[in-house]
Amino acid sequence: MSNSRKHLLTCGCVVGLAAVLMLTSPSPGHSAQAQNVVVMNTAATPVPTAAQGTTMIAGTVDISGTPTVSLSPGASVAITGTPTVGFAPGSTIGIDSGPNNPVFVRSVDDALRDTFQKQVTFTIDPGDFGKNAVIPVPVGKRAVIEHVSVSGNDLGGNRLRYGVLTVKVVNGIWNQVEHYLVADKQSDSLAIYNASQPLRAYSDPGTTIVVEAGREMAAGSANVTFSISGYYVAVP
Repeated sequence: MSNSRKHLLTCGCVVGLAAVLMLTSPSPGHSAQAQNVVVMNTAATPVPTAAQGTTMIAGTVDISGTPTVSLSPGASVAITGTPTVGFAPGSTIGIDSGPNNPVFVRSVDDALRDTFQKQVTFTIDPGDFGKNAVIPVPVGKRAVIEHVSVSGNDLGGNRLRYGVLTVKVVNGIWNQVEHYLVADKQSDSLAIYNASQPLRAYSDPGTTIVVEAGREMAAGSANVTFSISGYYVAVP
């Protein structure tokens, strides 16, 4: 073998060995050492997370539908602070009040009412067709009549009728209104006529409540007793 061919063979071996060493040596660009990573978490591109434990929420939370919340027997719900609940104009609120779960209410002005009960008795004389009696209303107070009862016995056998007159003052003028009572006969042999009924009538301060009894004929006399109950309301 000539020297030239030996020289070429030696060079080829050296080049091949160098190539093998380059392929089997670790690359500096693929080191196994740990590297720091920066995560971009912005409002526009937030990173999804799963809440763990107690999580504070700021801003407004929208709830779709009507959630169902169940509490175990004996459990309680605590509300911290005084929440403010607002309703849009025109909104309505329904109150579920039925026979099994009624909403209890009370009249706030009951303590201010000055209740009264009045009873008057008079006699219709022979020759008269009727008679009345006057109950004064105190100055500064309006009378509210809630119930009226009356009993009358006409000794002449006449049928009796009853009424209550109240006064509303308008521009200094008394406007009198009569409220009629329904009377029933209580005896087959006697002309006893009774009436007892609730009534809602008003008489202004400084005026009067007038009770009256009348009959068809003027024969004999008749004895009549009225009882009125209600309350006074102070009027400025």
